[in-house]
Amino acid sequence: MTDLEVHEVLNRATAELNAPADLLDRVTAGGRRRVIRRRALLTAGLAVAGAGATAGVLRLGGGSGVTPPANDRLDAPTRGDLATDAVFLDAAINAWRSALPASVRTVGEPNVAWAGTTPAGRLALVAQRIPLDDPPGGPVHYGVTGFVELRDGASQWTVGGPETMVTGWDNANAFLVGEAVDPAFQKFVKQWSDASRSPQTLIVVDDGRPTRFASRYTVDRAGRIVWSFEDVAFREGSATRPISNPASFALVAGGRRVELGNPKGSLPLDELPSSREVGLGGSGDERRDVRNIPGYEDMSGYHHPSLTTAWRIAGVTPDNRAFVLQTMVDDRTIRLFRFLDGEQPEFLGVVPERRQSAFATRLPDGQGIVFASKRSRFRYRRLNGGWITNPDAAALLPPDTLEIRYQDGANEVLLPVPT
Repeated sequence: MTDLEVHEVLNRATAELNAPADLLDRVTAGGRRRVIRRRALLTAGLAVAGAGATAGVLRLGGGSGVTPPANDRLDAPTRGDLATDAVFLDAAINAWRSALPASVRTVGEPNVAWAGTTPAGRLALVAQRIPLDDPPGGPVHYGVTGFVELRDGASQWTVGGPETMVTGWDNANAFLVGEAVDPAFQKFVKQWSDASRSPQTLIVVDDGRPTRFASRYTVDRAGRIVWSFEDVAFREGSATRPISNPASFALVAGGRRVELGNPKGSLPLDELPSSREVGLGGSGDERRDVRNIPGYEDMSGYHHPSLTTAWRIAGVTPDNRAFVLQTMVDDRTIRLFRFLDGEQPEFLGVVPERRQSAFATRLPDGQGIVFASKRSRFRYRRLNGGWITNPDAAALLPPDTLEIRYQDGANEVLLPVPT
């Protein structure tokens, strides 16, 4: 069988399955956290098979001669306050079966690992075995799992995309119930001051890992996000945490971020902000990027999307030194960093105003002022001079610049120059 034929067989067999939430994060080091951790379909370049020998490959076949791996989701009795509600359990299993694509081969009956009541309705965590083969080494794919939700006052079930169960990997064990903030709606309202939205509730199912939760964070002196974690105590196999809407929160289990089992695309959480890369008279140093330095990206939290642009501005100072100005945007927090003399970033602080559409910062040693705004074309005024129009969205301005005027929506805004 040729490589192309093998890929075609694997594509057909795994077309509707998701890879474990953090599989690629563990197999490949580096890369942007929120890109890697997005649940990629196995069909998107055969993420598991293409990861190399360390990750193993998907096993196909009838599973003869192989002892199926044990897993509480597949083998243990149902937990939760609805564990004895036979009507709900049967309905949840039927919803699970109806949602599974015909191309997904299963073995035996589905098992409801947990079933409970939430503020928005009822929720179940379901798992079912799939065929497996005698593995030559590496992790074994042996099941599918996912959450099933029934909202109060509605007869329609919501089933999360099934995840593969792989030896050595942890599947999603949390679900966010309640109405999500519509990203399109955010464009037309003052998203941070609108108090009319109903809260959400985070449901976490106990899978044996020590679990910690946080709803508040600070920024340390180096510019890293630090969450105020607390241990999660489980009762009847689960725990709940209220989540204001919109809000940021963090959830870790066994030292790693917990992935949510919600259907793909139903939540605006953790979307990357819009970003712009700008070169000002030179390439700067492409290697100097805060996102590539461990500790500066938030590896634990979920953030609602921000309307603020994340910038990376590279240039060369008048005295011929490469510099990089960069912002990191997480929800309401905009962190500003500078590379100038060295490979480590200097944290310049949090950019004021939560809906900041422009920023300016002064380079040391009289090397000028870096300015950037969402829209092109702005004006600036120098000492003893008139207003000068710049057609671009970012620029390195003279050090004697006094004021900058830029377009913010329908209004022209005056930005005081930093001292």
